[in-house]
This record gives sequence, structure tokens and C-alpha cells, in this order.
Amino acid sequence: MRKSYISIKDRIVADAIKLISDSGVESLSLESVAMMGGVPIDVVTRNFGDRDGLLVEVCKEYVKFDPQLVATVESKNISHIDKITEYFKLLSTYYTNYGDMAAFVVDYEVFLHNVATRDIISECIAGRRDFIMREYELAVENGEAKDIFTPNEFATILFGAASRDVLYRSITSYDFTHAEFTVNTHKKLIDLIRA
Repeated sequence: MRKSYISIKDRIVADAIKLISDSGVESLSLESVAMMGGVPIDVVTRNFGDRDGLLVEVCKEYVKFDPQLVATVESKNISHIDKITEYFKLLSTYYTNYGDMAAFVVDYEVFLHNVATRDIISECIAGRRDFIMREYELAVENGEAKDIFTPNEFATILFGAASRDVLYRSITSYDFTHAEFTVNTHKKLIDLIRA
């Protein structure tokens, strides 16, 4: 038998993410994730305590790559307007490669209404918006972008387009990837404001 180097806790979190992606947050219970992973319920309880404890760990998994994503984009020697494009390209690639994570975009509101997960998701959304608003402001200041929108409006448009794509993908089947669609949509939007 081959030994797994993934901890039982990480496996349970991955199973919980898959369950949320397949059936929604409402379907997640300690029992359902134990059954899915083929582990005793007491193992899940010992690792997470209760459903909220499991949801907190799931949300932490969702946001854990955000700092590296921003650092990667900021390290590139490209214009601020191109950093916005690159940011969405990397974020879309992440959702394409780990499609179950896209379920969080569809279920943001559920996580925002849960006391245990509200701060984690709120900080994630705020951080993503702040990055886009800051880069847009810098792009306008440096003459890379037209001053058509407020930074808040611009971020809302871009994230709205990305969220719409994730939602649409969850109710239909596309013959192209999330990354392709989002990158193409954002490229068109950014080309509209490019100076």
C-alpha cells in the first residue's frame, strides 16, 4: 500500500470543498464529509470541532494563495494596467485548475452570513478589490488608463464580470475554460480604458 503524504485534516478539507462545489454549502455537515472521505465522524469532530470549525478551515484554504498571487503580480516589471490583466489571468487560472474553488464565488453570501467565516471572506474580497483599485489609480496617474471610472466602479465592473462568469459556468456547460472567458472579457474592458 502506498503511503499518502496528505494529512487527514487536509483530505477532509479537500472533501468538504468538493462537497460544497458539487452540492452547495447547505449540504455540508460533519457526517456528509466523513461519509465522502470514508473516515469515522469522530475523526472529523476531533480535527474541526463542529461544522463552523470545518467551514473556517475551508475558507482559509480558499484565501491562502491570495498574498502570493498579489506578490507575483507586483513583482512583474509591467505597467499598472497590465498588472490588472495579469492579476485576473492568474486568479482565473487558479479557478480553472482548482475548479471546486469557484463555488466560493457563487456562495460568497452564504459565507458572509456565517459568523465564523464572515471576516475571512470579507477580508479576501476587500483585499482583492483594494489591489485592483490601487492599480487602476496608479494606471490613471501614470497615463496608462483613461479616467473614466472611479476605482470602486472599475473594480466592481471587473469582479462583477468574473462572478457572472463563474455563476454562468455553474448552471451551463461551456466549451472553453473559465480562464479563457474571463481573460478575454477583462481584456476587452481594459482595452476600453487603456490610454
